[in-house]
Amino acid sequence: MQFLLLVLLFAVLPSAASAQPTDAVHRSVLANGLTLIVAENHSTPRVAVHLWYRVGSNNDPKDRSGFAHLFEHLMYRGSENAAGDYWNDMRRIGATGTNAGTAPDRTTYFQTVPSGALEYALWREADRMAALAPSLSQETLNSERAVVQNELRQNRAGPAGSVWTRVAAATYPGHPYARDTLGEIADLNAATVDELRAFHRRYYVPANAILVLAGDVDPTRATELVNRHFGSIPAGERISGPVAWAAPLPSPRRDVVADAVSVPRIFRIWNIPGYGTPAAIDLGLFADALQQRLEAEAGTSVAPVAAGSAYIVEQALGSQFIVDVTLTKDADLGGAEAWLTEQMETLARGALDEQIEGVAAKRRAALLARMERIGGFGGRADTLASSEGFLGDPMAWQRRLTRYASPESGAVTAAAKRWLDANHYTLAFVPASQPSNTAGQRPLVPPPITATAPFKAPDAVESRSVSGRRLAMISRPGQLAHLALILPGAERGDDRAGARSVALTALLEQPVSEGTVRQSLDRLGATVTVEEHPQAALILLRVPVDTFQRAGSILIKALRPGSLKDAVVVTAKSKIGERVFASRRNVLTLPQILLPTLYGRRAPDSETLNRVQLSDIEAMRACWRGGDLHAIYVGPDPHQSLPSLASALDALPQSNGATCAPNGTEIVRPGTVSTPMSGDQAMVLAALPLPPADTPEAAGLETALAILGANTTGRLDRILRVERGWTYGIAMTVSQNQGSRLLTLEVPVSATNVRETQAIVERELRRLGEESVTDEELRTATASIAAEKAARWETGSGAAVAIAHQTIGGTRSSDAPPTVDEVRASARQFLSREPSWILAGGN
Repeated sequence: MQFLLLVLLFAVLPSAASAQPTDAVHRSVLANGLTLIVAENHSTPRVAVHLWYRVGSNNDPKDRSGFAHLFEHLMYRGSENAAGDYWNDMRRIGATGTNAGTAPDRTTYFQTVPSGALEYALWREADRMAALAPSLSQETLNSERAVVQNELRQNRAGPAGSVWTRVAAATYPGHPYARDTLGEIADLNAATVDELRAFHRRYYVPANAILVLAGDVDPTRATELVNRHFGSIPAGERISGPVAWAAPLPSPRRDVVADAVSVPRIFRIWNIPGYGTPAAIDLGLFADALQQRLEAEAGTSVAPVAAGSAYIVEQALGSQFIVDVTLTKDADLGGAEAWLTEQMETLARGALDEQIEGVAAKRRAALLARMERIGGFGGRADTLASSEGFLGDPMAWQRRLTRYASPESGAVTAAAKRWLDANHYTLAFVPASQPSNTAGQRPLVPPPITATAPFKAPDAVESRSVSGRRLAMISRPGQLAHLALILPGAERGDDRAGARSVALTALLEQPVSEGTVRQSLDRLGATVTVEEHPQAALILLRVPVDTFQRAGSILIKALRPGSLKDAVVVTAKSKIGERVFASRRNVLTLPQILLPTLYGRRAPDSETLNRVQLSDIEAMRACWRGGDLHAIYVGPDPHQSLPSLASALDALPQSNGATCAPNGTEIVRPGTVSTPMSGDQAMVLAALPLPPADTPEAAGLETALAILGANTTGRLDRILRVERGWTYGIAMTVSQNQGSRLLTLEVPVSATNVRETQAIVERELRRLGEESVTDEELRTATASIAAEKAARWETGSGAAVAIAHQTIGGTRSSDAPPTVDEVRASARQFLSREPSWILAGGN
């Protein structure tokens, strides 16, 4: 087969600290117009398969809003030569990150597979490109339409849930982006099978597609496989490329909507140039600088806002600059809007000069971190596909790195004055009592799945500092370094519930020599994320290698006693209070807030947070400095970083952690906690206690849970989503804990289906231990679990978190796959019991 070939290089900004091999990127075009991009990297035996179609909600037929998104769902229900469910098939072969996304300009499908299963994944993708239409039926349409309608309802539930539908209509009158990607229920109900088949024949063709393979793949072999499976599919017609249409508003517009918000919330939106343009890149930096100002000011006595964010959404025809602020309880709309305008003008008048290098460094680090991850939304394959699809060059993403490496404050300010002085849309939500064709030569028989080299995670090098603090280190080449700190100590469950969350926020908001801890880390290009677990918190620092020692020192020094003041605690309490208040008003998030009540403990609310004092925070920080403080480093040259890390840890005074244990770890309140809420959306949460991970009798428990509750492929998902169309997806989590753990199953459903959903969940929990598990279920779950564990090590952040979770939650006594009998025995002992329930929504 004839094809064009370009070989490009990941010329990521050179760094003496980087020992990572340069990734070769090969671009070719098949005779039928399919664009193939291969990014070769052999660090793990996995390959991201990413198919990018030039079709989105812009292409929805008249009076068929949501059509492209509905079709995305139908692509997972089997094709002519592969009738099985796509989700389950990918999980069976060890795929991770299987997903899809629809936007106005494109629809993407992706998964990351073991390298031995690459050809099989390509065969399945080719079959649903070439032969999906004949397999579409009224039954599958009805089922997926119900799922999409549940997704639509779930996305629009809760306070300010209508924001993006309103924004699209108001900011893009007469523009393709005026359509809501999710669509409207009436239009979805009118869709027919024949219309969907015609849609597939028109848009799902080689000439309209970009295929990216990233990871453990040889370009020559990849080209051979892609030609074999895609080369004989008729080319079809490529959709014309996007024509820039930023569409500045002809006049300012302001809408005020009464909704179920607790305090007013303001969105301010500007239309700006499209994806990857210099203006969009520069305005992204301006948004980050504004975000930092909003975070620094929010919750202080002089600011009328309790929380705020600023960001841009880049799309092909045009992008949007968005500011979102939540007001304090006593603030008025006019005053808050004037204050917001003043913040933006101050930034544009010169304050940006002080922030530009920090926000650019952070953007650079974030982009490098995304390119570390081969698959998923925003990963390497997605970035290469978007660069090719929107800009005609898979390496166009490097223009961002160049701009971030040498940011120009003047250019950023000029872009802000050019585009943000223009007309904009203001949308304010205020409180109200009620919320408002088959290829001839293509192989039709699935290829065999060949063996993939087993992946073994590298062993961490364990050591202790002079003071006895534990250190774990793993060498990983690259331009990023990662530090995970495990801070021992449970959240309080008394009249000061929420104290740990306040302490974690205060840790980053406390003053240092140059602003706050968070601001100082931002200037170094660092990103900090926080996880809270029953008996410990986890802080993860990701930073460019050349600034790691300074960033790590700042973070560890912040743990020293006596550095906090009352004003910092007040600010932190305000931030956590707003988050808790918003979660309690949202039907989808309320159950998680109420989980402590199952242990007979108090859940955080405004009263408990108001009682938190500086002394409570210092007590929590003393827990963190106890003997169980654990540091994990993942990055280049760990032995070079060891002395500075150990020195910083040794400088922390030891403290007694005896009072840091939780009040109780066993569920003491079985039964149902029910909170009625207005609207037609509900959330059902089932909870069961589980034994420690290393319990011998629980050898089959992880596999049993995968069979039961895996999203898109588990038994519950098949019954509630595929067969009944009641839910968009199920979330299953097991708490990270050395002792007794907690299983939670969260099912968002219509308020009319709550009781029946409870009955199905309880029945399936029992049935797993009482009835047989099939060999196919066992193989699929085993392959999926192994693949997910390997996938965590694709990035440095993932590796650091994986080690931290093993430390916090323990590990199984054996890595050997369980037998069917072990799975049933574990399910019978630990799952065949009545769960506790938290219900939100409905009556």
